[in-house]
Amino acid sequence: MQHSSDKEYNIERIAKLRAKVFTSASDPVVAEAWVDKIERVFDVMSFPDDKRLHLATFLLEEGAYDLWQLMQARYADPSVITWMDFKRTFYDTYYPRSNKDAKQNEFLQLVQGSMKVFEYQKKFVELSKYAQVLVADEIDRCKRFEDGLREEIKSSVTFAGLTNFGKLVEVALRVKKSISERMIDVGFGQVWPILTVSRPSPEGARVQGPAMVQYSSHLIADLRVMALFRELLVQDKVRVLVVPDFLRDSLVGNST
Repeated sequence: MQHSSDKEYNIERIAKLRAKVFTSASDPVVAEAWVDKIERVFDVMSFPDDKRLHLATFLLEEGAYDLWQLMQARYADPSVITWMDFKRTFYDTYYPRSNKDAKQNEFLQLVQGSMKVFEYQKKFVELSKYAQVLVADEIDRCKRFEDGLREEIKSSVTFAGLTNFGKLVEVALRVKKSISERMIDVGFGQVWPILTVSRPSPEGARVQGPAMVQYSSHLIADLRVMALFRELLVQDKVRVLVVPDFLRDSLVGNST
């Protein structure tokens, strides 16, 4: 049994470390974050399990404290309740198994998509704790992270063959930066005249005008633009008359 002065001292210490009162939570992530935070505080203070239970339950108020009282009522001797017993009941109430399964599935389906590399990394780390068996090994962790990267980044990163997660993320960031330096900022959804071309008219004559490209993203790589117009040229759908400098050396076989 803790002496009252010791308990007050410990409460002051955990308050300084920003352990917060918990009342209730409709969002399971909030409940999980509360337990994670107080466990980090308890680890720093090297508290044994019995102190963890006493101090954690002191931080409960309103509906959460009602839960603690109901839990104690189920035991003939509440003093036998352990910290693990409390966490199990707490998670069953505020963080049910269905939510954990949903987070695990979210991790399994995670890809970079429209996220920036650092955003993808943050989400990957956040969700990986729900599927620790899949990323316990550093090599497996790197492989899964690589597989979720966008293709233009993944091809370069995979070639490096890195098995250190920190270095892998660093390389992915550098690759993305390199790609960004070769991209044109044209604004989301804008139609931009990339080339001046002549096209067949319905009457058979060729009509001169700009080739217009509708962008679905606010950034497009110059390599993709080159690939697009190479294809058009091969199909003789357009005849290029004026080519921007950054594409001139890359578009071969242009006719005028």
